[in-house]
Amino acid sequence: MWLLDHNLPVQLKETLSLLNIYCDTTILRGWAALKNGDLIDASFKAGFRCIITRDTNFGESAKKSLKKYPDMS
Repeated sequence: MWLLDHNLPVQLKETLSLLNIYCDTTILRGWAALKNGDLIDASFKAGFRCIITRDTNFGESAKKSLKKYPDMS
């Protein structure tokens, strides 16, 4: 499952669904205020394995959490 970060338009969820890609958004889940590391933790525990974001520093700020979940991208 894919998770769309709060900095992407929620309409992208509909477009991806048309391509048979199940996804949800941080906004709809109430996770928009989570820090990047906390977002990784919450999303992985909820079954997501991919986070789509426009945050250019996401990987660096979430590095510690990403190491805990090598299946997360």
